[in-house]
Amino acid sequence: LGVFTSVIVIVSVGSLIVTVQAKLLGGRVSFFQGLCALGYCIAPLDIAALVATFVHIIWVRAPVALAAWAWCIWASINFFDGAKIEQQRILLAVYPLLLFYFILAWMILIQ
Repeated sequence: LGVFTSVIVIVSVGSLIVTVQAKLLGGRVSFFQGLCALGYCIAPLDIAALVATFVHIIWVRAPVALAAWAWCIWASINFFDGAKIEQQRILLAVYPLLLFYFILAWMILIQ
């Protein structure tokens, strides 16, 4: 129950921070739109967590978590394209996503 609660809190707070930052950078995105889109972008990390549950070999889990992390970032960048953030500010919006998804991927890797 503690792990489930901590993951839900991390996902909610992380999505909140990323959405607020996108809003401050001039993006046209609502809070619930950002929360929903970033929630869907976490799907590859869910698959990596499922693989990590059954496979305990680090040499298998690490590439799966890394690939899922890259997939999440790619999907999120496509989301920010629709948020109408200026092109020179897109890196500022993507950087917190890198950290947000990295924390989740790291949690999957060290479980």
